[in-house]
Amino acid sequence: MKKAIASVLQALLVLLILIPTIAHSQTTTVIVDDLKYFLDLETRTATVIQTAKYEINNLIIPEKITSDDIEYTVTEIGRDIAEYSALSGSVKMPNTIIEIKERAFHNTLITAIEWSQSLEIIGDMAFDNCKYLTGELTLPKTLKSIGKKAFSRCSNLTGDLVIPNSVTFIGEEAFSSCKSLTGSLIIPNSVTQIEPSAFSNCAFTGKLTIPNSWETIPSYCFRYSNFSEIEIPEGMKTIDGWAFGYCKSLTGDLVIPNSVTRIEGCAFYGCENIENITIGENNEYIGDHAFEGCSNVKTIDIKSTIHIGEGAFSECSKLETLILPENLKSIGNFALFNLNDEVSSPDKIICHAPIPPKNGSYIGSMYLVFNNFNSQLFVPAESLELYKTAEGWSKFFKILPIGATAIGDVAEDADVKVSVADGAVVVTAPVGETVTVYNISGMCLAETKEHRIAGLAPGIYLVRVADRTFKVAL
Repeated sequence: MKKAIASVLQALLVLLILIPTIAHSQTTTVIVDDLKYFLDLETRTATVIQTAKYEINNLIIPEKITSDDIEYTVTEIGRDIAEYSALSGSVKMPNTIIEIKERAFHNTLITAIEWSQSLEIIGDMAFDNCKYLTGELTLPKTLKSIGKKAFSRCSNLTGDLVIPNSVTFIGEEAFSSCKSLTGSLIIPNSVTQIEPSAFSNCAFTGKLTIPNSWETIPSYCFRYSNFSEIEIPEGMKTIDGWAFGYCKSLTGDLVIPNSVTRIEGCAFYGCENIENITIGENNEYIGDHAFEGCSNVKTIDIKSTIHIGEGAFSECSKLETLILPENLKSIGNFALFNLNDEVSSPDKIICHAPIPPKNGSYIGSMYLVFNNFNSQLFVPAESLELYKTAEGWSKFFKILPIGATAIGDVAEDADVKVSVADGAVVVTAPVGETVTVYNISGMCLAETKEHRIAGLAPGIYLVRVADRTFKVAL
């Protein structure tokens, strides 16, 4: 009996020793021609894991290999396969390849790729710094994921870049510093996740098409690109910091849609050729330096924001008109500063906020928001006196009611006329029209239905009648 028990225990011990060997035997490695493979004996698939010799020119990866009379399908290209070789020329992949893993061709001298038409995943840094890779990049239509720095520093890729509509994920810096991509960039609606700096420092000169599936444009995403035109789709909620920083070729009108609620710091910093900016009706926040250095912008129309950050519109030296919204509560230091004190910017500020906004900086004063108070400031008529006594705002030389026409831009009307006779203001208008007279500081001096107003001191006056404003000099 003891001998039988000992035999059973001995058999179990042998089995325990053999189990790891049996499990391990399900995989093995083999060298076939120029490549070393990892074989999965159970699925009969193979992964390329290393080049088998130092110098390889024009790599051709086979669809199948044979080992010990068993055929294996090649489905993956593994990590760092060319780390210890001088791989150059073209790479031809069979249509059986589904995944290219991390750093597979990183830093190699390859010049062209023939893609697998079944490829789904390109791993992190798979083609990073392949600076001899040339021509247009045409990605397979089965691709789903482009990893971090997948094509970063591929500085000789050229032309347009069309992301297939099968792609759902683009990793951080995926195409950063592809400085010869000079065409347009089309990102399909299938892309639901994109990470920061994905296309930073590229040379795209055409139109940027952003999918309406996004809610956020990530930080640094398109920084230093040369797009001439962008269209931000309705549905976008946040534009993160530096998203379009230094996109110096953006021209014409920039329209931020109504769906956007936050524009983070430096989002459009240094976009020096934008001419007009419109910010939509649901925005709540404009971050520090968001539009600093937009030096050719002429009109900024902010339909909604609660806060404007420090330096948000500084160095906008050609700004003519700034329209601030009714819900504005705070403005940060240096929001409208120009280092050149001789530049008067903007010419006109229209602030719809009934209560004068305050400085929103941790340590600040409204005197630090502007460095030039020569702008004509238009505010709600009922808030004139508030602005004239509010910190900072009171320094403006011309504070006028909204609706008054700026000095030098006086209305004309064939049925309504304002003139001067015998030291009095004479109004020609339908009987019963109310006449309101303001001085150039916006102070109401008279409101009457009389059409001859006398007793005014010599000077320049604004006369409001029949929804028109006229300038006269006594």
